[in-house]
Amino acid sequence: MLPTRSHYIHAAVITVIVLLFISLMKLFTLKVHYFDPFSSRLQDYEVTDILFSQLRDTARVKFVDEIIMVHVPKPDRAQMADLIDKISDKGARVIGVDVLFPGRKDSLGDARLAQSLRGRDNIVLAANLMQYDPATDSISGMITSDSLFALGSINAYTNFLASTNRTVRLFTPWLKTSGGVRQQAFATAIAGVYDPNLLHRMRRRGGRSERINYVGDFRSFIRKDIDEVLRADSPDYFRGRIVLIGYAHSTAVDAPLEDRYYTPLNRFYTGRSIPDMYGMTIHANIIKMIIDGNWIRELPKLLVYLITVVFTFLNVLLIQRIYHRLPDVFHGVTRLLQIAEAILLFLLVAICFTAFDVKLELGIALLAMLMVYDFVMIYENLIRKRIPYLKDLDYD
Repeated sequence: MLPTRSHYIHAAVITVIVLLFISLMKLFTLKVHYFDPFSSRLQDYEVTDILFSQLRDTARVKFVDEIIMVHVPKPDRAQMADLIDKISDKGARVIGVDVLFPGRKDSLGDARLAQSLRGRDNIVLAANLMQYDPATDSISGMITSDSLFALGSINAYTNFLASTNRTVRLFTPWLKTSGGVRQQAFATAIAGVYDPNLLHRMRRRGGRSERINYVGDFRSFIRKDIDEVLRADSPDYFRGRIVLIGYAHSTAVDAPLEDRYYTPLNRFYTGRSIPDMYGMTIHANIIKMIIDGNWIRELPKLLVYLITVVFTFLNVLLIQRIYHRLPDVFHGVTRLLQIAEAILLFLLVAICFTAFDVKLELGIALLAMLMVYDFVMIYENLIRKRIPYLKDLDYD
């Protein structure tokens, strides 16, 4: 027997109640999570984190050929000058220096570094965005290296949208500071020097914040130590490649935590305590994504909301029918149905993400599906009996 008009009305009412409850719950948790570190960790979690951290074949590390990372544990300016000279002379296409040089220290080292940077238009220097200014509703500006090094160089911010205790999932290609000055991200600037056409493609995407499609951790990239590079007689492997200079140590437990972030590749995607990736490795992942055009696509929010409403409504309609026609086995049948739906939803998200780089945001739909069972009973035994119109609206 097909559902009647009254079935649809009751189902619509329950759907509205469920989604309204979820909205209020999200609003409440948004307000209280600042006081609850555990709640904050749960909010900093997405289903796709499992796909990145648990379902990837770690034995088959994806190797990136275009990017080399040079690990510099304690940047000495004279040594950095020698390093830049050697890498540049060996034909590196772009050099990204993920090190800030504030102030002036020793005159000889400063002079040598300034000389190495001068006249080279393929070097990008790291910079830091200033704090957000509530008075102007904008970021005040950008902190660069000392003018001796920054003037005439490409300066780009290395900041991520997430703080150091949150998962880095997004990067912003461009950002305006006070006075409407447009600054570019470190990875954006490097990609633009590597191939200007890449910037044109990014601009066509609107310059919005992008989800990072991680290719792997530090093991996915060629990694050299500064001493190894300076000792080598003919490091020809730099020719035509992007070279990133900065801190690129392993993720050992005793490794320094400075400039180290949580990413979706973290094996402990909930309740974790140790950040898993250094900033320079994240930049390398972003650059690789830009070069390959391997963007993560997302459905429009309006479409996601529509899918959520329809999915919830159909679940209500189905569970409501089970409630009235199979009262003796309602609990067991409904729970089995929810488990099956949850598995199918996860498989759908996994297939779309891994095969097509499409991220389906079905978290609210999943939560609504899990809550429908309880709200059908609450509606039938409490709410409907107290509203005359709904009470008189029979299912037959």
